[in-house]
Amino acid sequence: MPKHPGSIALFAGMFFSAALLAAAGGASAATLSVGAGQKYKTIQAAIDAATQGDVIAISPGSYTGARVYKSSLTLYGTAGGVTISGGLVQSKGLIVVSSSNTTIKNITFSGAKGGDGNGAGIRMQGTNLTVLNSVFKNNQNGILADPNGGSTLTVKNSSFIHNGACVSSKGCAHGIYAGHIKLLDVENNTFTDTQSGHAIKSRAIATRVIGNTIKDGPTGTSSYLIDVPNGGAVTITGNKLEKGAKSSNAMTAIALGEEGNTNPAGVMLIANNSFQNDHPKTQSFVWNSTGNKALQVAGNVLSGYKTTPLKGSGIISGAPPVNTKLRSDLAFNMTRSSVMAVPESSSLAVFAGALVGLGIFAARRRRIKPAR
Repeated sequence: MPKHPGSIALFAGMFFSAALLAAAGGASAATLSVGAGQKYKTIQAAIDAATQGDVIAISPGSYTGARVYKSSLTLYGTAGGVTISGGLVQSKGLIVVSSSNTTIKNITFSGAKGGDGNGAGIRMQGTNLTVLNSVFKNNQNGILADPNGGSTLTVKNSSFIHNGACVSSKGCAHGIYAGHIKLLDVENNTFTDTQSGHAIKSRAIATRVIGNTIKDGPTGTSSYLIDVPNGGAVTITGNKLEKGAKSSNAMTAIALGEEGNTNPAGVMLIANNSFQNDHPKTQSFVWNSTGNKALQVAGNVLSGYKTTPLKGSGIISGAPPVNTKLRSDLAFNMTRSSVMAVPESSSLAVFAGALVGLGIFAARRRRIKPAR
């Protein structure tokens, strides 16, 4: 061990920073391949063999469902034509996620149906799920997320086709249904031909619906296009919306708080959307039952049958808000569920580098200090 005080400081800084870098980098993830001619023939077999952080690469083909119970796994289709269908896992979904930080991309989920009416393409029972570039068609629920106050569901660049159902007294299923989670973030997706239920239903503390196309079309029978029944922080911006002539609920396109305003209040913004009303009995574009008078309904373009822009409390403006993104971020950050973020691995590396610098600086100061 070096005896000079400056060398000790330098050595300590380098040792600690190296430890942090090792923790940030971790062991490299393995890729487990699934499909004809691959080591694993089923998705479940690959998951069973995986460890935290591994990647499950699925070749084109048809597969049965699986249970994801290990954290930080990525399941992705290596090319188009990866379809998961058949019987439900645990009578819940084609994929049932009970772990944390799961990513699923480039996969088609088809035909999820259960006796309780809640069969799902993906059933989210864990914490934090990201779904990218995937297709959900002919399911009762496309994605169903169980209540979890610390969880985020992110869905981007995906398609939802002919999902939704209402099974007698057992309630309705939807394109996406999020229970009481921290955040539902739905961006740049397409919802078409939804049946009976809503295209999107969110009980999340914060709900973001941005840049989507949500249309009933000529055969869609959806209820609301977007339903946020318990209020909270809401951002609905830049979407193309259409209510079809066969909608099962002509009352409104977007409903807020109609089942009880139980979520913590947050910023509410519905702006820069286009809405085509093809149902002659539709009464309103937005129905606000939360009592939040600060709801801003701004810059939306309504066409088709005559529709009232807003029923309930709020501020109506023909002009778009000054900074939609700023308000969108504010809507999320103002929720009571926001927590301090854990630094990314790159941030840890920067921090570690700073520690090295501090060690060097301390060593130099000791070397140039005048003798007494």
